[in-house]
Amino acid sequence: MKYIQLVFVTFFLLFATIAFSQTFNIAKKAYVGGMPGFLYNDIWGYTDDDNKEYAIIGSSQAINIYDVTDCANPILKMAHVDGSTVSWRDFKVYRNYAYAVCDGAPCTEGLQIINLDNYTVTQNTNDFQRAHNIHIDTIHERLYVVGSNAVNGQITI
Repeated sequence: MKYIQLVFVTFFLLFATIAFSQTFNIAKKAYVGGMPGFLYNDIWGYTDDDNKEYAIIGSSQAINIYDVTDCANPILKMAHVDGSTVSWRDFKVYRNYAYAVCDGAPCTEGLQIINLDNYTVTQNTNDFQRAHNIHIDTIHERLYVVGSNAVNGQITI
Protein backbone atom coordinates (compact mmCIF):
# COMPACT_ATOMS: atom_id res chain seq x y z
CA MET A 1 0.00 0.00 0.00
CA LYS A 2 2.80 2.44 0.84
CA TYR A 3 4.45 1.58 -2.45
CA ILE A 4 1.30 2.59 -4.36
CA GLN A 5 1.07 5.83 -2.40
CA LEU A 6 4.73 6.58 -3.11
CA VAL A 7 4.24 5.94 -6.85
CA PHE A 8 1.13 8.12 -6.87
CA VAL A 9 2.84 11.01 -5.05
CA THR A 10 5.90 10.74 -7.31
CA PHE A 11 3.72 10.73 -10.43
CA PHE A 12 1.70 13.70 -9.12
CA LEU A 13 4.82 15.74 -8.31
CA LEU A 14 6.35 14.94 -11.68
CA PHE A 15 3.16 15.89 -13.50
CA ALA A 16 2.73 19.10 -11.45
CA THR A 17 6.32 20.11 -12.15
CA ILE A 18 5.86 19.70 -15.88
CA ALA A 19 2.33 21.09 -16.08
CA PHE A 20 2.83 24.15 -13.91
CA SER A 21 6.39 25.11 -14.70
CA GLN A 22 6.77 28.52 -16.25
CA THR A 23 8.52 28.82 -19.53
CA PHE A 24 9.57 32.22 -20.67
CA ASN A 25 9.52 31.70 -24.39
CA ILE A 26 10.77 35.17 -25.22
CA ALA A 27 14.04 36.34 -26.64
CA LYS A 28 15.39 39.87 -26.82
CA LYS A 29 15.50 41.02 -30.44
CA ALA A 30 16.80 44.55 -30.04
CA TYR A 31 17.52 47.30 -27.54
CA VAL A 32 16.03 50.74 -28.13
CA GLY A 33 17.46 53.62 -26.18
CA GLY A 34 17.88 57.33 -26.56
CA MET A 35 14.21 58.32 -26.46
CA PRO A 36 13.56 61.78 -24.98
CA GLY A 37 13.20 61.32 -21.23
CA PHE A 38 14.47 58.44 -19.14
CA LEU A 39 11.20 56.98 -17.86
CA TYR A 40 8.86 54.84 -19.93
CA ASN A 41 5.43 53.57 -18.97
CA ASP A 42 3.17 52.54 -21.80
CA ILE A 43 3.43 50.78 -25.11
CA TRP A 44 0.79 50.10 -27.71
CA GLY A 45 1.16 48.27 -30.99
CA TYR A 46 -0.61 48.40 -34.31
CA THR A 47 -0.33 47.06 -37.83
CA ASP A 48 -0.92 49.33 -40.82
CA ASP A 49 -2.66 48.52 -44.10
CA ASP A 50 0.63 47.26 -45.57
CA ASN A 51 1.09 44.82 -42.63
CA LYS A 52 3.96 46.83 -41.15
CA GLU A 53 4.10 46.61 -37.37
CA TYR A 54 4.59 49.63 -35.13
CA ALA A 55 5.12 50.31 -31.45
CA ILE A 56 3.99 53.53 -29.75
CA ILE A 57 6.07 54.10 -26.63
CA GLY A 58 5.48 56.76 -24.02
CA SER A 59 8.47 58.37 -22.39
CA SER A 60 8.61 61.14 -19.84
CA GLN A 61 9.04 63.75 -22.56
CA ALA A 62 7.63 62.34 -25.78
CA ILE A 63 5.42 60.04 -27.78
CA ASN A 64 7.72 57.74 -29.76
CA ILE A 65 6.66 55.65 -32.74
CA TYR A 66 8.88 52.86 -34.06
CA ASP A 67 8.53 50.63 -37.09
CA VAL A 68 9.19 47.18 -35.57
CA THR A 69 8.37 45.10 -38.63
CA ASP A 70 11.98 43.90 -38.46
CA CYS A 71 12.26 43.47 -34.70
CA ALA A 72 16.04 43.29 -34.77
CA ASN A 73 16.22 46.70 -36.46
CA PRO A 74 13.55 49.08 -35.11
CA ILE A 75 13.24 52.35 -37.00
CA LEU A 76 12.19 55.57 -35.27
CA LYS A 77 9.36 57.13 -37.27
CA MET A 78 8.43 59.93 -34.87
CA ALA A 79 9.42 61.38 -31.50
CA HIS A 80 6.83 64.00 -30.64
CA VAL A 81 8.08 66.09 -27.71
CA ASP A 82 4.90 67.63 -26.35
CA GLY A 83 6.19 69.63 -23.40
CA SER A 84 5.00 67.28 -20.65
CA THR A 85 7.56 65.75 -18.34
CA VAL A 86 5.51 62.88 -16.93
CA SER A 87 5.71 59.23 -17.84
CA TRP A 88 2.01 58.46 -17.34
CA ARG A 89 0.74 58.17 -20.89
CA ASP A 90 -1.81 56.03 -22.66
CA PHE A 91 -2.34 55.25 -26.35
CA LYS A 92 -4.92 53.59 -28.55
CA VAL A 93 -5.16 53.30 -32.34
CA TYR A 94 -8.24 53.46 -34.50
CA ARG A 95 -7.93 53.26 -38.27
CA ASN A 96 -5.04 55.53 -39.26
CA TYR A 97 -4.97 57.61 -36.09
CA ALA A 98 -3.30 57.18 -32.73
CA TYR A 99 -4.96 58.82 -29.75
CA ALA A 100 -2.84 59.80 -26.76
CA VAL A 101 -3.33 61.26 -23.29
CA CYS A 102 -1.05 61.95 -20.38
CA ASP A 103 -1.77 62.17 -16.69
CA GLY A 104 -0.28 64.28 -13.95
CA ALA A 105 -0.35 67.88 -12.87
CA PRO A 106 2.02 69.16 -15.59
CA CYS A 107 -0.10 67.70 -18.43
CA THR A 108 -2.12 70.18 -20.44
CA GLU A 109 -2.11 68.45 -23.84
CA GLY A 110 -5.65 67.06 -23.68
CA LEU A 111 -6.34 64.50 -26.38
CA GLN A 112 -3.47 64.30 -28.85
CA ILE A 113 -4.38 62.88 -32.25
CA ILE A 114 -1.57 61.56 -34.44
CA ASN A 115 -2.19 60.98 -38.13
CA LEU A 116 -0.26 57.76 -38.75
CA ASP A 117 0.00 58.44 -42.48
CA ASN A 118 2.10 61.60 -42.12
CA TYR A 119 2.81 61.84 -38.35
CA THR A 120 1.15 65.21 -37.87
CA VAL A 121 -0.20 65.89 -34.39
CA THR A 122 -3.28 67.87 -33.38
CA GLN A 123 -4.60 68.51 -29.90
CA ASN A 124 -8.06 68.86 -28.43
CA THR A 125 -8.10 70.59 -25.06
CA ASN A 126 -11.78 71.61 -25.13
CA ASP A 127 -13.01 68.74 -22.96
CA PHE A 128 -10.03 67.97 -20.69
CA GLN A 129 -6.33 68.74 -20.34
CA ARG A 130 -5.15 65.46 -18.81
CA ALA A 131 -6.48 61.93 -18.45
CA HIS A 132 -5.31 58.63 -17.03
CA ASN A 133 -6.65 56.16 -19.57
CA ILE A 134 -8.53 55.88 -22.85
CA HIS A 135 -10.37 53.07 -24.59
CA ILE A 136 -11.73 52.89 -28.13
CA ASP A 137 -14.87 50.91 -28.87
CA THR A 138 -14.14 50.21 -32.52
CA ILE A 139 -17.55 48.67 -33.21
CA HIS A 140 -19.49 51.76 -32.14
CA GLU A 141 -16.67 54.21 -32.97
CA ARG A 142 -16.47 55.74 -29.49
CA LEU A 143 -13.53 56.95 -27.46
CA TYR A 144 -13.87 56.66 -23.67
CA VAL A 145 -11.75 58.86 -21.42
CA VAL A 146 -11.37 58.08 -17.71
CA GLY A 147 -9.49 59.72 -14.87
CA SER A 148 -9.50 63.12 -16.52
CA ASN A 149 -9.83 66.60 -15.11
CA ALA A 150 -13.22 66.94 -16.85
CA VAL A 151 -16.30 67.88 -14.80
CA ASN A 152 -16.03 65.98 -11.50
CA GLY A 153 -13.74 63.41 -13.16
CA GLN A 154 -16.64 61.87 -15.02
CA ILE A 155 -16.17 59.53 -17.94
CA THR A 156 -16.02 61.42 -21.21
CA ILE A 157 -17.33 59.67 -24.32
